[in-house]
Formats: sequence, structure tokens, C-alpha cells
Amino acid sequence: MTVVQRVEAPKIAEPQSLKVEDYMAKKLVTFNPDQPMFEVVGALMKHRISGGPVVNKNGDLVGIVSEGDCLKEVVKGKYHNIPIFSDSISRYSAKKVITANLGLISLR
Repeated sequence: MTVVQRVEAPKIAEPQSLKVEDYMAKKLVTFNPDQPMFEVVGALMKHRISGGPVVNKNGDLVGIVSEGDCLKEVVKGKYHNIPIFSDSISRYSAKKVITANLGLISLR
């Protein structure tokens, strides 16, 4: 005699929608375009962060500065024996920034 056991297929969860605002940082350390590089490096180290948004006087996002941007300039300065930290971060920050709305992002 053969015994056949009926097994139900596992239920697949419905795709969920996520809100960007549920995952984003809300208290940011921001920088302004005219801020000297040495201040930015100090702030990154003080707050133990890897980068931050660069905003103008109106609070508009105009770039992103990262520890990588700072490190590249340190290396260039050491190589050429020139202090780089006197320049403002507007020269070094990334200008083409991809943003997302706070609304839903569907995972379908």
C-alpha cells in the first residue's frame, strides 16, 4: 500500500511597499558650499559619519561630500606637497545627486 501525503505549498507573501521616510536619516549634519575642507573633515570625524549633503543658504541640495572626496584631496596634496584643505568643499563635492521622494517605493 502506498501512502500519499498531501503537502501544502508555502504561502508567498504579498509584495510590500516601503516608504523612503521609514529608512532615511532625519537628523543630518549638513555642509555649505563655502565651508573649508578642513572643517568638513573635522565634522565627519567628530560625528563619525562618512559624508553629508551640501546645501545652499536656501536649504536646497547642491551636492554631496564624502570622506572619499576628502581622502582624495589629502592624497593629492601629499603627492604634490601642497596643502589642499584651504579650499571650500564646493570644488570637491559631487554635484549630480540622485534623490528620492518620501512616497512609496513598490517592491513588485
